[in-house]
Amino acid sequence: MKRFILATSLFTFTHAYAASREVICFRYGLPPGSEEFIRCMNNSQNSVTSTTPKKTLKSNVASSGKEVEKTAPIPVDLGNLTVTYQPDADAYYPSFSRRSGEQGTVVVKLIVDESGSVEDALLLQSSTFPRLDRAAYDIGKRYIFKPYLINGKPVRVSTNLLIKFNLKTD
Repeated sequence: MKRFILATSLFTFTHAYAASREVICFRYGLPPGSEEFIRCMNNSQNSVTSTTPKKTLKSNVASSGKEVEKTAPIPVDLGNLTVTYQPDADAYYPSFSRRSGEQGTVVVKLIVDESGSVEDALLLQSSTFPRLDRAAYDIGKRYIFKPYLINGKPVRVSTNLLIKFNLKTD
């Protein structure tokens, strides 16, 4: 019997410059390892100027037409967050990857909003298998957390989720 193992005990405050370029290319929807992804990695070497988050971010809200100011998420260890919904990770292990024997570790950065929902997920470390990377992204987006409170007020936070895709036989 094959099993999927999910480990959720990784947290880092910083990541390498190359990883930030990888995140940008992944956010464009390019599958890691593809020619487009490699081209993006090569072209974005000069376009990434800083890997530190800005103090405030402004984004347009289409429904209200008003500009909303969001604060940068506060880095928090995953162990300090309370998970209210964790998806069944075994269901996300791609069947073709199982048959092909693909295994690997993926690190996904989760941006959790004030309500505890995952607002965004970013690929920090690839498994080198695009199907596993996409599955890890999908798993991360479906997590739900209890809102993280500072001085009694919910805040946006970021945390890193380590997902190990291992095939085990019993």
